[in-house]
Amino acid sequence: MEQTEILEGNKIIAEFMGVKFHPTVEQWKTSPGYFSKELEYLTNWNWLMPVIEKISKVQVIGATEQSDTCYPRTFGMLQNDTGLPMFRFNCCHLFVGATLIEAAWIAVVEFIKSENDFKNNNL
Repeated sequence: MEQTEILEGNKIIAEFMGVKFHPTVEQWKTSPGYFSKELEYLTNWNWLMPVIEKISKVQVIGATEQSDTCYPRTFGMLQNDTGLPMFRFNCCHLFVGATLIEAAWIAVVEFIKSENDFKNNNL
């Protein structure tokens, strides 16, 4: 995965989570009074899991029941032909990564992009 792709994906996740970039200190303000130079969504489960939890509460588009949400449906199963870990949110595409956190990160970024596209087209 290229560095520009990682930076862009982390930015998309940060904005989804309400994290703000503070230009005067050139760092991300991740919580009151705390700044982080780097976003660790791709490398740290403590950063990524709150995002997965937030997505898990999003109702599936066209759902008929309140319990129809975008919960993790595939988490850590290995792809038959490659042995690589997979991740998928309910009613979303399946993603494969070199590591489980990478597969989850890709799924998160793609989910947020899809949600943003849906919101922008339905305004």
